[in-house]
Amino acid sequence: MSNNRFEDTRRENGTGGFIALPAGTMLERYQVDSVMGVGGFGITYLCHHVTLGKSYAIKEHFPRQFAYRDSTTTDVRQSDPEVFSWALDRFIQEGRSLAKCQHPNVVSVADVFEANQTAYMVLGYEDGKSLKAWLEGLGRRPTQAELDRILGPLLDALAYVHAQGLLHRDVALDNIMIRSDGSPCLIDFGAARHAITERSHVMSTVVKTGYSPPEQYTRSGRAQGPWTDIYALGATLYRMLTGVTPPESPDRQVDDELRPIREAMEGFDGYRSEFLDAIDRALVLHYGDRPQTIAAWRVGLLDDAPPPEASPGGSAPHASDVLDALAAERPVPRVPPSAPPSAGPGSAAPPRRLAPLLLAGAVMAVLAGAGALWIAGTPWWATTTPQAATKEQPVERAAPSESAHQAPARKKRADDNTRKEREAEAKRANDEKAARDAPASSAAKDAEARAAEQERIRRDEERRGAEAKEAEAKRAQEAQDQQTRDALDRLSRDVATTPATDPRSEATVRRAPEDSRADQALEQPGRATQPTESDEARQRRIEAEWLKSLFGKRNDGQR
Repeated sequence: MSNNRFEDTRRENGTGGFIALPAGTMLERYQVDSVMGVGGFGITYLCHHVTLGKSYAIKEHFPRQFAYRDSTTTDVRQSDPEVFSWALDRFIQEGRSLAKCQHPNVVSVADVFEANQTAYMVLGYEDGKSLKAWLEGLGRRPTQAELDRILGPLLDALAYVHAQGLLHRDVALDNIMIRSDGSPCLIDFGAARHAITERSHVMSTVVKTGYSPPEQYTRSGRAQGPWTDIYALGATLYRMLTGVTPPESPDRQVDDELRPIREAMEGFDGYRSEFLDAIDRALVLHYGDRPQTIAAWRVGLLDDAPPPEASPGGSAPHASDVLDALAAERPVPRVPPSAPPSAGPGSAAPPRRLAPLLLAGAVMAVLAGAGALWIAGTPWWATTTPQAATKEQPVERAAPSESAHQAPARKKRADDNTRKEREAEAKRANDEKAARDAPASSAAKDAEARAAEQERIRRDEERRGAEAKEAEAKRAQEAQDQQTRDALDRLSRDVATTPATDPRSEATVRRAPEDSRADQALEQPGRATQPTESDEARQRRIEAEWLKSLFGKRNDGQR
């Protein structure tokens, strides 16, 4: 890439603005080659390691609304030190967290360092094009097979990132790279950008129109989770299949004009029905109604999704099954775990928790049978009753006794569980209502904040423009004053070097004798003589007239 990108950046922003580093600048062990991309929060450079010769993409922390750089230095200067320092710390933390992520479909972080009063993140250089450029080059709607080849690794990458406790927060067409081998790669995470919203009112550069869900328009970020990235990826798929970006999510909360994907597509033959349904589910406005994990969403999105693994004790029952079971005073249903391979079809063993009860029942049965025989007058050791019959009858009597003994405790537990479930359900309903009400009010506040921020930026630009004009006028005035001083100096030198000769004296010498009578007549008493102007007086008069003319023109120009 040529250096024209640097020159364009300088011309666009001017001195004291959003200026990129020039080609050849050294950043630690890396040399800048060209600019790869410019965003609201930083500049990405194509660099190479001076020793290894390997190419890297280096991202510079440069939030343009809180920092600037002039053409005389490489340092980034802070216009809002508090917000800039806060964002700088989050940028470094994001780099350290991403450096621990080792996944083939997540951009690798090789280094993070501080220089030029800011920080830099060294990323692995991915040879390919953005998903947006890939889609434009395709010139048509991607097929189901092409989408599956991209989505499989992409979903694996997002699931891996979420398992590390991270969120991408900026999934979109321009933040997914398609390598030369066709594999996707996630780039440009937005954690540091989101941190800025926690300390400022700037929202326009953090969210992405059409791709950010409603919970991303709040500064707290407490409602964000894997479902946030699921919404963004669903919006990306919607754009790829329909050619239309979904409306901004706060606008959808007021009047949802988003059409289901089947209605927005001009023919959907060749695409799985479950795949299209999964895209619609991902674009649900309330985060609690979307798929909560990548694994849950993948089941409908791809046809190769494996079934969910059962836990060692069997899968947990649904909340509605628990409430129904408690209301009917019967045991809570539970899905039994799969039998081990060596077990036969009829080898199901009783749960371990029943073993003590069965043993106690057997002992009570033996004692009861011995007591009955003793009362009847026959020693229990002399009876010829088969052992199986002796054990079977007491067990039948012990079961009612055990049930009657444990019935109050079981009923109490059932009542407690019912009460807890109802309390949890009420709390969950209240939380969902508060979450639904919060985005509308926060959206209005954010709109006011954005308007105030734009007004502040406008005033700052007017102030800087006025200061620039004043400085320009001052420099022009100083230049004109200097020209005046230089002219006076030259005039003084010319006067000093000119001989003081009076032309009138020479003319007097050359006059003929016959003119003496005229001179005598002029010198007669009572006749006034015309005074002559000396050279010094004439020089002062000329200088005064010249200076008066010069400063008069300057005053006219100022008026």
